[in-house]
Amino acid sequence: MQERDQLDDEKLSYVIDAMISLLSTIEYDAEEPYEDFSYHYVDQFRRRYKENLKQKFCYDQYLKEPNIQNALKALDLDPEKFWYLLMFVYDYCEGYCIKGIDFKDTPETQLKRFTTSIEQHREKVESITLKIKGKHSITIDNITAIKYIYLLCRDGLQEIENGSLMRQGEWFDHGDRSGAEPVSIQIYYFSKTLLDILDKVLKIDTRAKKDGNKRALIVDLILFTGIYTDETKLTASHISGYLSKYKDYNKSRLNCYYS
Repeated sequence: MQERDQLDDEKLSYVIDAMISLLSTIEYDAEEPYEDFSYHYVDQFRRRYKENLKQKFCYDQYLKEPNIQNALKALDLDPEKFWYLLMFVYDYCEGYCIKGIDFKDTPETQLKRFTTSIEQHREKVESITLKIKGKHSITIDNITAIKYIYLLCRDGLQEIENGSLMRQGEWFDHGDRSGAEPVSIQIYYFSKTLLDILDKVLKIDTRAKKDGNKRALIVDLILFTGIYTDETKLTASHISGYLSKYKDYNKSRLNCYYS
C-alpha cells in the first residue's frame, strides 16, 4: 500500500486534534481553521514530515508490523491517520526531550528561592559558596555576613517592579544533543503524550483490556521509532513503571520544533 502524497486535513485529523490539545488555547473551528486555530503548527508538521520524518521512517514498514496493526484494529484506530499522529508525537517529543531549549529561572525567582531556603533552615545554615569558573570557589561561613546578604536580597526583592530585568528569564539553546534528556525520560514523555492523546483527545475506551492494548502498542511504537531498542527490557509493565516514576516530572523547556 503506497502512501498518498497530499497531506490533507482529513488524513491529519488525528494530528490536528492532538495539536489543539497540546499547542493551542484557541478552539478549533473546522469551517474556518486558519482563523480560529494556530494553523502554522499544522503547516510546520507538513514541512517537517516531507523534509525530515518521511526520510527517517518508512510507512510501508509500519504497515507490515503485525503487533502495531493488530493493536490499532483492536482500538478502532485508522492506520493511515495514526501514522501521521505517530510521526507528530515522535517529532514533538524529540523537539522537547532532545532538541528542547532550556529555560533558566528569572533572577527574582532564584533570589526568592535563596531567601526562602534561609528562612526555612535558619538554624542549619552553615555557609554560602560562590563558584568561579576556572578559579577557586569563595565560601562565606560567617553567620553575620550570611544574614546581611539575606537581608539585602529580601529587601531588594520587595522593590522589583514589573518590566524589570529581574523578572526576565533566559532561554538556553544547546544547539545539539548535549541537552538531551535521559532515555528513561524520553520513554516517559512519549508514552505520557500518546496516552493523553488516546484517552483525552481521541477518547479511546479505557476499559482494562483496551488500556492494556494501548500500553502494548506504545511499547511497539517506541521500538519501531528507535527511542529504545532493547525489546527484552521494555514491556507494558515497564511503561506503567515509567509513568509512575516520573509522574511529577516538569521541566521548563521550549519545544524546538513546535513553539
